[in-house]
Amino acid sequence: MATIRAYHSTNSDFKRLDDSFLGANTDDNATDYYWAQTAHLGFWFNVGGNLSIAYNKQQMECLLEIENPIEVDSIETLALWIESQEKTGEELRSELQEQGYDSIIVTNDEEYGGVSYVVFDAANIEIKKTMNMI
Repeated sequence: MATIRAYHSTNSDFKRLDDSFLGANTDDNATDYYWAQTAHLGFWFNVGGNLSIAYNKQQMECLLEIENPIEVDSIETLALWIESQEKTGEELRSELQEQGYDSIIVTNDEEYGGVSYVVFDAANIEIKKTMNMI
């Protein structure tokens, strides 16, 4: 199992992750339905990018425990995958979990830069600290 230190940017104040909120912010501002569905795949984290461009109030430093990720090259690839399968983000996540995957690695995050990790289960995430951005 790999442990990765990564960051999550948010405007919400919370102490634990809850998948019932997946996509809550993205649904209102994504360029189209399928891009919005990528936010429903799981909890998004970034390494090496610029999360400050999100203009969010907080940045959370987290430890991610991932064992069997599937790798894609971009968020656009994820959106096209969801569209081609005619699925929601939740449906694709369930399908990937049934196949034994626990996360997605996005090697070229065109929104923030760097590498992004999408973790399916909040139990695999430890929030280490929260920092105010604004």
